[in-house]
Amino acid sequence: MTAVDELIQKIATKNGVMVGRDDPVMIVHTILELFQADLRDAQTALLRAHREELEAHAGRWGAEAKEKAERILTAALSASKALMSEALNEGASISAKRLAEQVEASLEEANRSVAAAQMTSRASLVAAGITVLAATITLIAVLLK
Repeated sequence: MTAVDELIQKIATKNGVMVGRDDPVMIVHTILELFQADLRDAQTALLRAHREELEAHAGRWGAEAKEKAERILTAALSASKALMSEALNEGASISAKRLAEQVEASLEEANRSVAAAQMTSRASLVAAGITVLAATITLIAVLLK
């Protein structure tokens, strides 16, 4: 049984009216089926075009999102490098300052040691001079006797 035969039977059962295949109602039904097929084809084409457009937008959005993410990462990396450089410079400055303080403290210690050594040298020189003087006096005393 075809779709047209089923339609004729439904009209007869529901409305109690017999229609034939050449009835104007059946012609209208055929015309509506043709319009429906055309409409379905048009909707399919529109949906396909809409899908392609959405895919194109999705591709652009993805590319834009990737570009923005790269810009954000680049900015974060630059900021991180700047902070690391600043921290490194600050650390180097602190280290240099501490080293200078230690060198200065060591120089002061060395100067104190040199001053003490000079004092000891002078005392030794005076003692040697006194020893030479005593030896000279002893020699003169021995010779004069």
